[in-house]
Amino acid sequence: MKNSWIVLIILVVVAIVTVLALILMSDGSRDDETVALGVMAKTGPLGLLYSYGEEKGIFERYGLNVTYNGFNEPYTCMIAMLTGKIDAASSSSGIAASAYSDGENITIGMAVNYASDLMLIVKPGYTDVQNLKGKRVGVMGTNSDSYRIANSYLRGRGLDLETDVELMEIRNPANILTGFKTDQLEAAVLMAGFAVEAINSGGIVVTTIADAGKDVFDHPAYGVILLLGDHFLERKNVADKFLRALRETAGEIGENSEEAVEIHAAFVGETPEKMRAVYENIGLVCDLDREIQEDIIVYTNYGTAQGYFEKAFGEDEFYDDWR
Repeated sequence: MKNSWIVLIILVVVAIVTVLALILMSDGSRDDETVALGVMAKTGPLGLLYSYGEEKGIFERYGLNVTYNGFNEPYTCMIAMLTGKIDAASSSSGIAASAYSDGENITIGMAVNYASDLMLIVKPGYTDVQNLKGKRVGVMGTNSDSYRIANSYLRGRGLDLETDVELMEIRNPANILTGFKTDQLEAAVLMAGFAVEAINSGGIVVTTIADAGKDVFDHPAYGVILLLGDHFLERKNVADKFLRALRETAGEIGENSEEAVEIHAAFVGETPEKMRAVYENIGLVCDLDREIQEDIIVYTNYGTAQGYFEKAFGEDEFYDDWR
């Protein structure tokens, strides 16, 4: 009889615990804290943010488990987010606007950095861009921001990438770099560590895409924006913490740049000297205030007017509740 009472008490306790667990899960307070982050360039701004935030325990302080998912090019990264394989994806305004024009639901969580680490780089002898006529120019894609802004900048100087050069569309930036270093390309648009390596091999910077944006449409261009999946925004509390953690990470990097460079170098497997040159051009932003939103809207309006995509972003495409 005594054993029967003990069994009954145990069953009651288990039932109470189960009910409490279901209640906690139903009100969203025990959401999964894992964030799958999609990153295109390990040497770029999100690689820097991830490596520093992970190493210094910033994500952990927010109760987050952030996983790094690398991609060779931005299109597969976005598709992975749209299909729910990752929660947040690095992208560009133009690639996101193209997907938005195709009917995809796009939500921008933050501008990660200015496009100061995206550069139009030429071989010696081609700093006068007129000399590029008939020559080979490597770009990641003709629907990328870097291509569109670079081409608008060059048109103002008498050179059209669509008609005046042999345009080489190469989606993998590592292959563009190889082509540039082996003299198969006379010019290229490259980013982050790829740009630094091209410069170290003798390349000369004509302009950064950030500066070209100011020249073309009087607003800065952003190199990386962070897109949030619809499934991720269903875990609003986690999404908010993640974006705040990234902003805090950027602030700490600004105060501890030398340590950040060393951590990033170890993460990438490069020398601190090389990654220091990358860091000097990354231009972290990690925010989404009204001014940034207006910059992106102006660019997509410009792109729509130029026929790059059919629809420009409006206020509804930005998620700034986390701020």
